Amino acid sequence: MAKVNKERLLRILQMAEAAHPQRVDLVTELGDECDAAIVEILYLRDHGLIDIHVSGYMNSSEPSLTPAAITTAGLDYLAEDGGLTAELGALTVKIHAETLQQMLELMVLRSDLDPPQKQRYVDQLRQLPAETTKHLALKAVDAAIQQSGKLLPLLQSMFDS
Repeated sequence: MAKVNKERLLRILQMAEAAHPQRVDLVTELGDECDAAIVEILYLRDHGLIDIHVSGYMNSSEPSLTPAAITTAGLDYLAEDGGLTAELGALTVKIHAETLQQMLELMVLRSDLDPPQKQRYVDQLRQLPAETTKHLALKAVDAAIQQSGKLLPLLQSMFDS
């Protein structure tokens, strides 16, 4: 099995992008390299990054290629930000300031602080503006990520019960 040449693969995709919205004749563009590039062309086609028809390759006759067009998946693959594919696949979580405040209060109430301290912190949390609560919640998430080694035992206890 032939190995995919990533440099040539990217070059083929960029050729198709440069021609977009038109199709590009890869036989002409690749010249003598076209036969060797069949592996990359098929790879790009099979992943839905280019639209092209290849015939004659499997029966050891001279391969015939239709002009290639880059697909939206191909354009998004080349885009630095991943294009709409990344946006559509992103998970957005919206939490209201009131919910964040309740979560922070719960953290305080579950802490080892003595009851008067807990009440003082809860009272102060309730007076914070929404933007400050948001900032504090982000700091709490950062702290939790730094302590992520404790997450695995928690997950294990949840899933093993």
